[in-house]
Amino acid sequence: MKDSATAPRFRLLVHGQDGSIPYLTPELLRLMFFPEETADNRLLEDGKLHREHMILGLAVKDTCITPDYQETLSSKKKRKGDSVVKEENSSAHLAKQARLNDADASNQNSSSDGKDTNNRTSEQQQQQQHQQQQHNKKPTGYSFLNRDKSSRIFSLLNGAQESSTASNYMENYLRTPQHISTLIVPTFSFVNHDDDISTNCSEVKKYIPKNVEAKQSQKKNCSGSNNTVIPKSTKDAVSIETPHGWQSIQPEQYCVAVSSMTIPTKSNSVPSSCEGAVGLFDHVDLSSAQSDSLFSENSTEESITTKEQARKQALKKITMSLQKSNDWACRSHQTFVDEAQPIKFWLPVQILASQLPSHVLFTTPKIRPNLQKLVEDKEQKFLSDHSNVAIVGWDALVCGNNQRRDVLRNLMDSLQSASTIPKQFLLLA
Repeated sequence: MKDSATAPRFRLLVHGQDGSIPYLTPELLRLMFFPEETADNRLLEDGKLHREHMILGLAVKDTCITPDYQETLSSKKKRKGDSVVKEENSSAHLAKQARLNDADASNQNSSSDGKDTNNRTSEQQQQQQHQQQQHNKKPTGYSFLNRDKSSRIFSLLNGAQESSTASNYMENYLRTPQHISTLIVPTFSFVNHDDDISTNCSEVKKYIPKNVEAKQSQKKNCSGSNNTVIPKSTKDAVSIETPHGWQSIQPEQYCVAVSSMTIPTKSNSVPSSCEGAVGLFDHVDLSSAQSDSLFSENSTEESITTKEQARKQALKKITMSLQKSNDWACRSHQTFVDEAQPIKFWLPVQILASQLPSHVLFTTPKIRPNLQKLVEDKEQKFLSDHSNVAIVGWDALVCGNNQRRDVLRNLMDSLQSASTIPKQFLLLA
C-alpha cells in the first residue's frame, strides 16, 4: 500500500521471475499498462488502474545470482630448458635484436601504413579470441550480485545500446518495465511448489529424458522420499534455492544485492520506482506432527501428551526462527538507511508467530523476553515501532482457509497493538 490518501487499499504483488511479468508479451504489456494517449478513455483508465493496483515482485534468488570465474594468468609458465638456453645465448640474442631494430627503423616510414593495418587486424583477432575464451569458460561457482558486477554488466550493455534510457540494473539488464512499482524480496517461498505438483499429481505429464529419469528413480529409491530437504540456517546466514542450487546468503550480502539493483547508474537518471525491500527471513522447519499440533483441535485423550510435546517443540522452533529474522532485520535496516538512495525497509514477520505471546514477537537472540520490561532496548523499539510489515510463511500453514484468515487477522492485531504508529501490511504468498 502507498502512503497517499488516494492510493488503493489493496494491491497485488506478482512474482516477476527474472524481472518480467508472467504471460505478457511486450505488446500485451504496453496495452495493459501503457496504452497510447490517443486510445479510448476506457483503455487509459484501465492502464492507470493496472499500474496502481499491481506491484512487480523481484526475488533475489532468481534475479541476482551471477557466475564466478577463476582468474587466469596472462603469461604461460616457462619451461626450465627454455630459460637455460635464453640465459646462455643472451648476448648473441641482444646483438641480433639490435640489428633487427636498426633495419626496422630504416624501413619504418615506408611500411608504417601496412604495420598499422596489421596491428589493428591482430588486435581484433586477439579481442575475438578473448571473447570466445570467456564464452567457453565454465564458472567455478555462483554468488550474488554486487556493485562491481552490476557496473560491469551495465557498461557492457550500454556499449551495445547507446540510446538506452535505463537508469539502473533492473531496467537495463532485467528489462523491468519503467514506471511500474517494484518490490524486492529474498524469496517468495522456500518450497518449490512446481516440483510438489509435478510429483504428487498423476495428471501432470512432464517430459523427462531417459538418463535423467533413471537418475531420479535411483535417487528416489535411495532416499525413499520426494520431499525437498531445506538446508538449516545459521545465526548469520540462510540458504535459498536458486536456479543453480541452494546458495547461502547473509544480511549484508542481501543488502549489497538490493542496492546494486536499485542504485542509479547515470547522474541524470529518473528515480527508481522500487517501493522497498523485504528483509532477509528464516525458514521454520516443522514436522507434520508439529504443524498439526498448532492448528488441529480434535484429539483423543491418549494423544494429548504427545500433542503438547510436539506443540512445545514447534513453538521453540518458531521463536528461534523469529528471533533470527529480527536480528537480521536490525542489521539490514541500518545498511539501507546509509545508502545514497534510501530504500524502504519491510520488516518480515513469520505468520506462525501468531501462536507466540505478544511480548516475544519483537525479541532477538540478544533480547530476553523476561528483561524487556526492565531494559529499554533500541533494537526492540525499532522492531515494535516499524510501520512497514511483511508477513511471510503463508505456504507453511496447513489449516483451512477460514482458520488461515483468523491466524492472519490475529497476527495483524497483535503487531498493531504493540505500537501507536499505524502499520502497513504486506502478505508474501
